[in-house]
Amino acid sequence: MLGRLSILCLLMATPLFANEPAGEEQTLTLLAQGEEMQILHRPAMAAEHRGTVILVPAQHDPYGNRQGFAHLRRLLSKQGYSSFLVVNADLGQPLGEPLDVADNANRESGSATPSQADKQGSLPASGQVSTYTPPYQPAMTEHTLDNHRRQLEARLEATLTRAQADNRPISLIAAGQSAGLISEYLSGYPDIQLQAFISVGAYLSVSERHQHISANLSVMAPAVLDVYHPGLHPWALAQRTQRRQWTHKNHKWDYRQIWFSAPLIDEQQTQRLSKEIDGFLRRLF
Repeated sequence: MLGRLSILCLLMATPLFANEPAGEEQTLTLLAQGEEMQILHRPAMAAEHRGTVILVPAQHDPYGNRQGFAHLRRLLSKQGYSSFLVVNADLGQPLGEPLDVADNANRESGSATPSQADKQGSLPASGQVSTYTPPYQPAMTEHTLDNHRRQLEARLEATLTRAQADNRPISLIAAGQSAGLISEYLSGYPDIQLQAFISVGAYLSVSERHQHISANLSVMAPAVLDVYHPGLHPWALAQRTQRRQWTHKNHKWDYRQIWFSAPLIDEQQTQRLSKEIDGFLRRLF
């Protein structure tokens, strides 16, 4: 009788010690160079836990709303990938709305991503120093860009340390200027275990640094999946051919480039992206 009561008490107490309910997100607080940061963790919901994915949204898009990151993470979870979303707080700017809240509001109000006419711009001539900034975000100086890179590297390293506890291959997805800054970081061969880097429209608003992204992608250690769609700004789109040329020049055979016909906020495009990512990663591990 006493044994049965002990088993019953153990079963009743189990939920109290569960780290997170199955299928639900968990907000975690980490320390990056002594400062608190938030990440959102979603567990893998397939029989086989295939790997761990870290997502880093673009600047001024803290939760990746403009790139459909919330839906992408749900799809990757079903495919067997746990994920950590680095909440990319802007320097001196409010966080905004999490997950799909902003996207839903945009659909209801009829607003859309900036048109190509709104985002006109081209790379300056060689030797000229210029910055390009899409109309939906404020201008950024090179000094501010350097500060953001240091902050981003600290957050990424803290998240990588947490992700390593899963003992699964780790891949990284980043968008916009965050992807551009991470390309600089990874081209320096940091001492981290990373299987793949998925770049969504990598660019840098300082032209002299932006022009090195093609070379950065061609020499970094992780395999690269380079993603493009019409919603990206001209500087990212203008480098498509150049990036392929650099990867051939440096014999980076684990580089792949892919084009989407619509912005990733479209759920059909996000579904396709999740399948492309899964197929790309399955060829690696």
